[in-house]
Amino acid sequence: MSPGELQKHIETFFVAVGRREIEIYNEFSLQHEFGIYLRARLGNGQIRIQFERPTTFFGIGSRLTKKEIDLACFQSPEKPLAAVEFKFPRAKQVPIRMFKYCQDVAFLEELVIKERRFGCGYAVMAADNRDFYQGSRHEQGTIYSIFRDGAPLRGTIEKSTGTEEPPVTLLREYKIEWHEVLGMPGLRYTMTTIAS
Repeated sequence: MSPGELQKHIETFFVAVGRREIEIYNEFSLQHEFGIYLRARLGNGQIRIQFERPTTFFGIGSRLTKKEIDLACFQSPEKPLAAVEFKFPRAKQVPIRMFKYCQDVAFLEELVIKERRFGCGYAVMAADNRDFYQGSRHEQGTIYSIFRDGAPLRGTIEKSTGTEEPPVTLLREYKIEWHEVLGMPGLRYTMTTIAS
């Protein structure tokens, strides 16, 4: 499975959401509805689509940002193809969920670039709260500027609020680009591609 093929599936999934063929209402529904959608399109039995697979199943150590992959596409434990991480934040979790998305990108970099086990990874966030993609806080050099103003997602990102967590450091540079979901006013999504 190529990065371009998976990207196309993500885009057409959100078209189906906009047409109200698929209903998403929280992170769990986003993850599972996309998995069902993908399984129906890759249902030839050669590619397995599974949820919350531990990284150890693929022979990857446990010293990673996360221990489980939201959605894993693979032929066998020795032939992992793609990993997808999802976020669909609900009310008033703006900077914390932005940071969690950055953690997802770092985790996918570990799987694809550092460990060289997966061919590609995608971090996907859906948001129906405009505070994620626009707002009055446009402070340069903050997590807000990455998600709202097109500042690059790169380097070391610190968690600005909530419980103490270590910062994440990214290997590459990315850009958060929001896409409207036609037919669903206020709903947008972004996806970040991590390729080997």
